[in-house]
Amino acid sequence: MTPDGRINAPAPATRADAEKQLCDYSQRLADVLGNGLVGVYAHGSFARNCFCPRFSDLDVIVVLNGPVPDGALSEIQSIQAKVAFPIDATGVTQSQLRTDTVPTPLTFVTKAGTILRLPDGSRDFLLQRQDVHDVGIVMAGPPLKELFRPVPWTLLKDCLGFLFPHIVPFFKNPVLMLSRIVFALQHRRLCSKQEAGEWAAEAFDPRWFPTLKQALQEYADGTMISAIQTNDIMKFEEYCMEYLQQGLHPKRLS
Repeated sequence: MTPDGRINAPAPATRADAEKQLCDYSQRLADVLGNGLVGVYAHGSFARNCFCPRFSDLDVIVVLNGPVPDGALSEIQSIQAKVAFPIDATGVTQSQLRTDTVPTPLTFVTKAGTILRLPDGSRDFLLQRQDVHDVGIVMAGPPLKELFRPVPWTLLKDCLGFLFPHIVPFFKNPVLMLSRIVFALQHRRLCSKQEAGEWAAEAFDPRWFPTLKQALQEYADGTMISAIQTNDIMKFEEYCMEYLQQGLHPKRLS
């Protein structure tokens, strides 16, 4: 720990460093929440073994026994500020975790170190829940299968449809994120950005191979600003959208 209280700064250089920081983060949550904490479960790129220390976020679901008072939320935000890498945390009670509805009620989310409450619920939390069910890693608490049930496919499909129009303006690697949605809807399962990009490079029309190759390389390099032209990304989005609307194999699309 550094003099300013940050955990193992600078940002982790390896997956092992990230795992150590996640463990320390989970312990700090336990110190703050006590019996109010049920468990902490990592998912996303860290759990799918494609974590890039240079730019990946660490995604976690924090399962709670009940509501969290504002004072505890302030302490959680303080913990977040002292961690030397970005954590996207979603706090849910056990009751909320069992809710198969969209939007899904949540207790809090953290983005860029800021604590947010979502009074109207989340339109994509069920994707996170399914991700934990499929590949999650227990950082604290009981085995994940004791808490996480699979999400009905119809609800996952609704969540993916909600995300689609937000990919290009808000995601760091929109080409791979769009590929993930197409992959998920075709195979009825979630996957990593890397797996989706590699699949799309073979499954999509060959004209998209250079774009997908570049997106995969930028993902591997941790590039924050893509060199892929905006116009090409928009055309790729149209290609994916046509596939989703027509239900055809991508290679058959004009």
